[in-house]
Amino acid sequence: MHQQRLWPKLISAIVPVAGFPNGTSQIDTWTQSSSLSNFEIIFVNDSDDIQVEIKLQELAIKLRETSKVKVIKSQCRNPGGSRNLGLTAAQGSWIVFWDCDDIPNPPKVLEMIMTADNSGFDITLGDFQIVDSSSAKVTLKEISNRQKPLESVAINPGLWRFAFKSDLLSTTKFPDLSMAEDQIFLADILGKSVNLSCFHEVVYEYWNHPSGQLTKNVEKIGQLNIVVEYFYNKYMARKCLPLLIVIIRLTSTVLKKSNSTERLIAFSKFIKFVAAQPWKINKIILSTFLIWRSR
Repeated sequence: MHQQRLWPKLISAIVPVAGFPNGTSQIDTWTQSSSLSNFEIIFVNDSDDIQVEIKLQELAIKLRETSKVKVIKSQCRNPGGSRNLGLTAAQGSWIVFWDCDDIPNPPKVLEMIMTADNSGFDITLGDFQIVDSSSAKVTLKEISNRQKPLESVAINPGLWRFAFKSDLLSTTKFPDLSMAEDQIFLADILGKSVNLSCFHEVVYEYWNHPSGQLTKNVEKIGQLNIVVEYFYNKYMARKCLPLLIVIIRLTSTVLKKSNSTERLIAFSKFIKFVAAQPWKINKIILSTFLIWRSR
């Protein structure tokens, strides 16, 4: 039997699952929360591994004691397509997107959304922590610029720390990519609405695993060149600092982590982009780029 909701509205949490290469301890942790009565949990199974299906069905049985839950089969083979599929099944007034190998904080997410909803906001975001699974080191990532939160988002995007009113997502979808699809999605959404509230408490733990994550896949990281091209065009149409920060951050990632072919493509495009900018902007670009490269 479902617990009585603390709040009359429903929150849909969409969780793509491509597998559990680093175990299931994170998903086991948050699915045991006693504060899920306001949540509709939508697992999107994007794996052909029967063990993944068995695990998700086991979780669904437990979750149905406290919340609504759905398990959907996907053949998308990327998180962007899987999230879009989850959106077609979502019935909540608000939507959140969580990863299966992290630990969201459902009570704080609920508090963040209730605060935003009661104040008439369309989008809200909170602080998060990065947990290194090897060393157990925890790094707090706060919303660094409270007056200009979009600049903070550009530096530390983190789709999973956001919540969106479902009406906003009726015409905005994720691209079918495995890398930075969430950043294109955020840019499209935030370009339509800046009715944004900030919640200055930790709502999510992002776990940095030694293997199994797409950010560790050298070939997948090359997809970021597609995303950078998108942001080049965005910046040329609407010159603003957050878009510039995203371009520099993504280009730096490709140059650090991708294969030699993709690095050459990224470097060539970046040089052309810099050459097309006024000198005052170039000074900002180059100084910021050097700082990011040294991280």
